[in-house]
Amino acid sequence: MNYEFLTQENYKFFKKKNLKGFIKKQYERYFWERLLPSIEKTPSHTKRGVPNIVKFEDETFVVRQYFRGGIIGLFLKDLYLGDKRAFKELFISTQVKRCGIPIPEIISCFSIRQRFGLYRCYLISKMVQNSINLSEYILSSEAQSPSLEFDKKKLLGQLANILYLMHQKGIYHADLNIKNILISLNQKSIYIIDWDKSFLKNTLSKKEKVANITRLIRSMEKFRQKGYPVKQEDKSYLIKCYLEKDDSIRKDLFDSIKRMEKSLKLRKVIWRLKREL
Repeated sequence: MNYEFLTQENYKFFKKKNLKGFIKKQYERYFWERLLPSIEKTPSHTKRGVPNIVKFEDETFVVRQYFRGGIIGLFLKDLYLGDKRAFKELFISTQVKRCGIPIPEIISCFSIRQRFGLYRCYLISKMVQNSINLSEYILSSEAQSPSLEFDKKKLLGQLANILYLMHQKGIYHADLNIKNILISLNQKSIYIIDWDKSFLKNTLSKKEKVANITRLIRSMEKFRQKGYPVKQEDKSYLIKCYLEKDDSIRKDLFDSIKRMEKSLKLRKVIWRLKREL
C-alpha cells in the first residue's frame, strides 16, 4: 500500500527504536510530551472498545488500541503479527475525508514492536467536543422535550445524505452501526468513526450498498430489542431520505431488511429456548 500521499495531508513518518508510525506535524509536541508517555504508562485494556481519553493543555484526544476478536483474541488479545492495521485505517480515513465525509481528525497512528515479532497498534484522534453517539442521542431525545424529535429527524436526514455520498464515492464502512455515528451537540452535525477494515473502490455494487444500509438498520433494531427507544419511524425516515437520493436499490433493500428482521426474531427465540433449558 502506497502511503506517500499522507505527506500531502501534513502527516510525517517516524521510526524510533521499537516505534513506527505517522503523526500530523502540528501535533508532534503533544505526541512526544504527553500522548506517548500516557500510553506507555497505561497497561493494555482488558476490554475491547474502551478508548483512553488524554487531555493536554486545551486539547482532548482519544487513544484507541486495536484488539482481536474471536478465538484468536483469547490468546493474542492485542498482539498482531504485522504492524499495518492502524496504518490501513489512517490510509482509508484520509481518503474518506478527502471525499467530503465528516470524520474526527486523526493525529497519529503507530505500532510498538513487542517480543517475538509481535506488535501493538494504536490510533489517536481529536475528541469531538460535547458529542455522543447515535444510541445515546436516541435515549436523550426521548428523555427530554418532544421538540427534540425535530432535531432527530434533521440528523437522520443528514445521516442519509452522508451515506448516499459515501456510496457515490465508492466508500464501504465495514462496521456501520449506531455506536459508530457520532453527533456533535454543539454543531448538530454528524461524524462517522471507526473505519477499521473499511474500503474504497471506484464503484460500489447494489449489493454492497444494500448490505451497508441493512447493517445500520440491523443495529438500530438490535438496540430497540435491548430496550432503547428506537422507533419504527426512525428507521423508516432514514430509509426514506436515502431512497429519495437513490431509488434504484428500493426492492433489494426492503427484501434484505425483511430477511434481517426474520433472522433477528429467530435468534431471539433460540436465545429464549436456551435460557429455559
